Amino acid sequence: MRSFFPRSSWLTAIPEVLYSVPSLEIILASDNQITEIQVEPLRKLTRLATLDLRNNSIAHVPAKLGYMEQLRSLGLEGNLFKQPRPAILAQGTASILQYLKDRVPMSERTE
Repeated sequence: MRSFFPRSSWLTAIPEVLYSVPSLEIILASDNQITEIQVEPLRKLTRLATLDLRNNSIAHVPAKLGYMEQLRSLGLEGNLFKQPRPAILAQGTASILQYLKDRVPMSERTE
């Protein structure tokens, strides 16, 4: 499986089973009820290039999401969180990832 498209459904989380599909490249999960981004399981998806979580109920974007440098498209607009601000989101995926990465506490950095 290379893609998962549960748009406009009632998902409250990305299904756990997806984290065990290393070939997954695209997750389009906009317009759901997803409440959090689980970074550690997502990091197992080393081929994931597109992650669309627009228009969900995400209250917090984990800074460690910035380490997912293989992402070429990251959609986060229309959620509940205040940071990153819309101006950062409008700059695109590379800017969002850098913004998040810069906010990882020094004691937790894995570079």
